Amino acid sequence: RGLHVAYGALERSQEHWPESPQTGFRDALLYADVGVCVGVESSGLARGGGEGASAFSTSGGALSIASGRLSYTLGLVGPCYSIDTACASALAALHVCAAAVGALECESGVTVGTKVLSEAGNYATAAGGMTSPLGRCHTFDQRADGYCRGEGCGAFLLSARTRGEGQRGVAAVC
Repeated sequence: RGLHVAYGALERSQEHWPESPQTGFRDALLYADVGVCVGVESSGLARGGGEGASAFSTSGGALSIASGRLSYTLGLVGPCYSIDTACASALAALHVCAAAVGALECESGVTVGTKVLSEAGNYATAAGGMTSPLGRCHTFDQRADGYCRGEGCGAFLLSARTRGEGQRGVAAVC
């Protein structure tokens, strides 16, 4: 999901990637100086060893590999960061990405925030009395009886902008 959403963010800002009639958009991304910051919360999807174990079993559930996998698949050469700060992961990743672009670590950066729920996590939070038995959030209301879990994914492309007199800033492109 993160790869698809990140690619969409990059594609919507095609004016940043020089494309010729001989090459497509995908080829224009190859070796682009774009950092990748993925905010991803632990989902409980990691697989243990055993019969179905393979070279991809461990990396499939390892959050540390999410940013590198995205960067490698798109052919990007900027820095990669995977950040797990629970509910604030996407915001923390956006902060790190803006800092990397602002500090000239990369020309642009794509930030992805994602969360995929697991059955085990849903059972654990329900058993702990954390989730609403009614399946509704009543934030700041006396009827509040827990929270509701949800999954999703979003992406931003950040780019360095010159403000005049050599001052640099970071702007969200999409």
